[in-house]
Amino acid sequence: MPDGMEDDEHGLLIQAQQGSVEAFGELYERFAPAVFRFLYSQLDSKQDAEDLTADVFFRVWQALP
Repeated sequence: MPDGMEDDEHGLLIQAQQGSVEAFGELYERFAPAVFRFLYSQLDSKQDAEDLTADVFFRVWQALP
């Protein structure tokens, strides 16, 4: 991953920790597809993978502060 992208993601994480819904949304857009693909490959159920992806990001949101 290029350093600039890593710095950008770190900045988004800091903003999300400070309560920025927009920054968290951007992180979700970037990482949710990969999380979903991993879960789907393990579960072989699209609905379960979608539900767990949502749960993962809900827990991340709760853990940010």
